[in-house]
Amino acid sequence: MPALGRPGGRHEAPTLTLFAAPRGGACLPWGGPAGGMMDIWNNLLQGFITAGTPVNLLWALVGCTIGTAVGVLPGIGPATAVAMLLPITLKV
Repeated sequence: MPALGRPGGRHEAPTLTLFAAPRGGACLPWGGPAGGMMDIWNNLLQGFITAGTPVNLLWALVGCTIGTAVGVLPGIGPATAVAMLLPITLKV
């Protein structure tokens, strides 16, 4: 059975391409008249695929939980909470 993931242990999100750029002819730097719009949709879809991975959803849940826990503390506003959690964000 082949091993999943890359040899370094880092996993990449699956790549999905719905729209292919037109073939042949000279391509403009932004992808030509229709190619640029197709690239935008492909990149947007790729972003949703990456954001929907279990690891990213878990980090979103952790962030929401910490935000809710800090938000209910009296006397701590948004600016103070950001100042306290900034070192944690830089270490992650």
